[in-house]
Amino acid sequence: MQYIRIFRKKDDEEEFFRYWASIATEKLDKDGKGTGKYHRANIPVRMSKDAVKVFEDNMSKTKTKGIKQLNGKIEGWLKAFEPEEGNPYVYLFVNSIEPIQDDEEDD
Repeated sequence: MQYIRIFRKKDDEEEFFRYWASIATEKLDKDGKGTGKYHRANIPVRMSKDAVKVFEDNMSKTKTKGIKQLNGKIEGWLKAFEPEEGNPYVYLFVNSIEPIQDDEEDD
């Protein structure tokens, strides 16, 4: 089980919702201790129909207009995709998600 924050925004050109996850890893000092600062990166997300339903039923607004989010525990895996045009990439496939409260650990 992995804790994660997933975001959603409507892609106006394609008329579908785009999902992604923000992953944060604490920076370490030279002694291997946490610094309280984080490296952050995004990864594209695709979800099962059941996971999308849970997301829609439990999502919350963000400060950015048109973007929704959900903190949750997920079960999923990484998948590789090679589009007809463009470079191959990796995305996170979320098979199931269980909402968690904002005050629970989600990193």
